[in-house]
Amino acid sequence: MKRMHGLALLIVVIVLALALPALPSTRAQDGGGTPAATPSPPAPAQSPQWGPITEQVTVFGLPFGETFDENRGWLNNGTWQYITDGAYTGGGWYLDGSQRQTISTLSYTASIDLSGIYPARLSFRQKGSLPTTDLIALQISLNGAQSWMSIDEQIGINNDWALRTVDLTAYQGQVIRLRFQVATGAPMTEGEVVTGGYWIDNLSIQSVAPPPPTVAPLPSGLRPTLMGLHVLNGTQREPILALVQRMAATNHPMGTIKGLNGSEQLLAEVKQVSPYTVTVYRSLLTAEGMRDCPAALEENPNNPPDPAQTARTWIDGLQPHWNAVSADYYEVINECNAPTEWLSSFFIEAMKIAEEQGRCILLFSLPGGNPEPHEFEKLLPALRYALDHPCASGRYHGLSLHAYSMQDQLLLSEADPAFSLRHRMFYERILPQLPNVTDLPVYITEAGIGGGTYMLWQQQTCESIVRDIVQYTIALEQDPYIKGFHWWSVGSGTDWFDVTPCLSMIGDAVLNYYGP
Repeated sequence: MKRMHGLALLIVVIVLALALPALPSTRAQDGGGTPAATPSPPAPAQSPQWGPITEQVTVFGLPFGETFDENRGWLNNGTWQYITDGAYTGGGWYLDGSQRQTISTLSYTASIDLSGIYPARLSFRQKGSLPTTDLIALQISLNGAQSWMSIDEQIGINNDWALRTVDLTAYQGQVIRLRFQVATGAPMTEGEVVTGGYWIDNLSIQSVAPPPPTVAPLPSGLRPTLMGLHVLNGTQREPILALVQRMAATNHPMGTIKGLNGSEQLLAEVKQVSPYTVTVYRSLLTAEGMRDCPAALEENPNNPPDPAQTARTWIDGLQPHWNAVSADYYEVINECNAPTEWLSSFFIEAMKIAEEQGRCILLFSLPGGNPEPHEFEKLLPALRYALDHPCASGRYHGLSLHAYSMQDQLLLSEADPAFSLRHRMFYERILPQLPNVTDLPVYITEAGIGGGTYMLWQQQTCESIVRDIVQYTIALEQDPYIKGFHWWSVGSGTDWFDVTPCLSMIGDAVLNYYGP
C-alpha cells in the first residue's frame, strides 16, 4: 500500500537527519497511488536563545537539545572551530588534530538541571580520525565550572559519523556544566605528520523512562524476531503456518504478522501455534466499499472533514470486520493524503473509540519518506494522548510506518536512510520534546524492495530478499522502540510481489542469524 504524498521514526536517539532526495513516484499496493511529494530539507531544531553572557549563569531543564546550527552559547579554546560546512547537519564544531601536544576545550556557558523522576542520558553525533596518543573526554562540573571530571573518555578515534551516548544516572538531581576536552599527544614516530580531526554535532540530554511492563512477560531466553510477514489474503496458509510453527519451536518465534481481509482464520491459527507472535489486522472492506481512507477525506484533502466525526463514522464501518478477528493491533487507515495536524486529531478520536471497544490500534500508517521533518511536531498531540492513555494493562497504542527502497533493484537495507530508516529522523525531532515517546511500540507495517510492485524473479532472487531481511534486521536492532516489520508481501492472486517461494529460505537465514 504505497502512496506517497506530503506525509510519513537516535535509539533513544539514533538518527540520520539527512538532506532528503526528491521522492520518486511510487506505485500503489493495497489501494491507488498519489503523486510523490518532494520534501524540503529538515528544518533545524530550535537552539536556546542567548543574550549577552553575564555572571549570572542561565539554567536549562530537560529535555535539552543543541543542534549547533547557530554559534551561540559555547566557548572554544585551543583548536576548536565552529563550522557550517562538514557538520552532520547545519553547523557544528571541529577540532584540528594537526596541532600536537595541545589541550583544547569547548565549554557550554549555561548550566543544565538534571532534576526529574527519571535519570538522564546524553547523546551526540561524532566522527574523527585521531591517533591513540590523543584523549577525547566529555566532562562535567558540579560546582559551577570550578573543577571538572571526565564522565566519558575515548583514546583516539577513527570512524565516520556515529552516535555516542553517555549515561547520566549518577548525576540525577544535580545541576551540571558541560564541556568537551581533547588532549593531543606527541607524534607516535619521529617526523610523523598528523592531519586528523574531530567533529561533534546534534547534542541532546533527555530523561529516559523505564520501558512499560508487557501483558505477558517473555520467558527467559525467548527472543522473537523483528522480521514478520505482510499477508495479503489467506490463500498461502500452509507455507506461512509451516514457517510460523518452525520458528515457534525455537527460542525465536516470528515476532509479528499482519493480515488483510481473507487472513482472519490464518491470524487466529498463527496466534494459537505461536502465542508470542504479535498479530496486526487491517480491513480493506469498509462501509464505503473497499477503501484505504475515508471518501470525504480523499475528495477534499485541502478542506478535510471534521476529524473526530470522520473517525467515528469510519471506525463504525470497520467494526464488523474487526469483530471477525482477535488481533493484538488494528490498523485504521492506509497512507491517507491528509494534513498532518488533521491526522493527529483523527487518531486522538480513534484512540478514544478503541478504548471504548477494548482494542489497541496503530497510529498514522504513514507512507515511506513521509512526512517532511518540519511536519513531525504536528503529531505530538496524538503521541501525548497515546502515552497518557494505555490501551490495555501495561500496553500502549502503537505507531505504524512504512519503508521501501523506492528503486526496484535496490534492497531496502541498502537504500537511502531517508527512506529505509526515516523513523530515526522522526525521533530526533520528537525526543527532545517528548522523551518517553520511545515507550510507544513502532511497527513498520510495510517493508520491502522498490515500491512493493511486481518484480521478475530473474531480477530479484530469493537470495537477495533473504540478505535484505537479515541486513534490515541488523539495522533495526539499534532502535529498541521498533518492535517488528512486516515484509511485503505474502499472497497470491495479485500483481504485487509475492515472497511465498522464499519462505523456507527466509526461515533458514533468520534462525541462523539469531542462533540457538
